[in-house]
Amino acid sequence: MGRKKLKIQRLKDMKARQAKYSKRKRGILKKAKELSILCDVELVLLLSSPTGKPTLFVGQNPNGLYNILQKVSNMPFVEREERDLKNLEIIVYLNQIEFMEDYLIESLNELRNMK
Repeated sequence: MGRKKLKIQRLKDMKARQAKYSKRKRGILKKAKELSILCDVELVLLLSSPTGKPTLFVGQNPNGLYNILQKVSNMPFVEREERDLKNLEIIVYLNQIEFMEDYLIESLNELRNMK
C-alpha cells in the first residue's frame, strides 16, 4: 500500500490538525536530535501546538539556547537581514517549484482524460 501525496494546506478539523501535529512533531524532534548528534551543531527547536502549548527542544549542549541567542544578538543587524532575505527567497523558490509540479500533474491528468 503506497502513500498518496498530501496537498500542503491548513487542515480544517481541529482534531485532525492536532493528530497530524502530534505525529509530525515526533518526526521533526527525532530529526533535530539526529542532526544535533551527527553534525555536532547547537540546535534549538521551538514549536507551538494548535492548542497553543509550546515545545522546546535543545540539542546536546544544555546551554545551547543561551549560546544561540547570544550569537544571534551579537550578529550585526545587516547580516541578520541578509540571512532572513536569503531564507525568504529559498521559500519562494520552493513554493514556485511546488506550484509548477501541481500544474504539471493537472495538465497531464487533463491530457489523459482527453485521450
